[in-house]
Amino acid sequence: MRNLHITCIGYLKRPFSFYDIDDEVLAKGLQARGHDVSLCDWNDITPTLRATRRYDTSGKEFLSLPLDRADALLFLESPFRGSPWASRESVYALLRTIAQEGIPSVNPVSSFFEHPDKRYCLSLQGKLPLPKTFLATEPLEEKLAVLGDKIILKPVDGGGGYGVELLDNDLAKVRARLSGEQLLQDFILDITQGERSLFFFDKQFTYAIIKRPRPGEYKSNELHCESVEEYLPTSREIAIGEKAVRAMATTAQVQRVDMTPTTIMEITQDCPGTYTTYICEQTRQRLIDEFEKLLRRACEE
Repeated sequence: MRNLHITCIGYLKRPFSFYDIDDEVLAKGLQARGHDVSLCDWNDITPTLRATRRYDTSGKEFLSLPLDRADALLFLESPFRGSPWASRESVYALLRTIAQEGIPSVNPVSSFFEHPDKRYCLSLQGKLPLPKTFLATEPLEEKLAVLGDKIILKPVDGGGGYGVELLDNDLAKVRARLSGEQLLQDFILDITQGERSLFFFDKQFTYAIIKRPRPGEYKSNELHCESVEEYLPTSREIAIGEKAVRAMATTAQVQRVDMTPTTIMEITQDCPGTYTTYICEQTRQRLIDEFEKLLRRACEE
């Protein structure tokens, strides 16, 4: 099989360095398989899909090049609304153009538009073991009446724990914190014992990690964690994860289910962070196998 020219798109630091080590492990892992791997930042792509700055995995800068010169695109990150790293509106305009040009990608561009925010938590209520969830709109008093003593208030379109707050179930306190489109959710105490992230390729479970928040912390993002490590989920947890990815009507081939032992917290499927730093070499190579397989398939379709 021929080697591919793969352009990875996400965020890059200036002067050049990877946004995070997970991106570096994945890009260099694909390069080690013989593929021609280049990287570019969303902010360096023109509306006509020319990458004005491209780099190899060592940081050497290349000449600008149209994205359609790549065999396939690999999306590493995408911005939420209000993201400090790139404009969501600009990136989604670029994604539409990428789709119009028919440039192969992983995940497919269509997956970004199928569930662009967290409203799936509303539509899947009663179908999946999700926290009780409402839009943070009136009548607030009626909604708060069926939630627990502690609640989570978070943006409808967010990521990385930005804008997520743990509040007392108090009408005045909640109203004081309303800002833009937000969700109200029951606070799931089990999250403090560790959030499991299960990764699925083509709806098949592949590997998992567990993120344990620091004492007194309720967020499970890396910045708020005491430890992150590879994890062997129970058969029940895998079954819950499988039910979650199958419930999502999506073209995404790579999905991540964040959960406690019994409750699904979120389902990510546009650019699910892979946490490659925290998995063993054998699992890492299996992960690269799966991405390589999807990239080759994208080129054939």
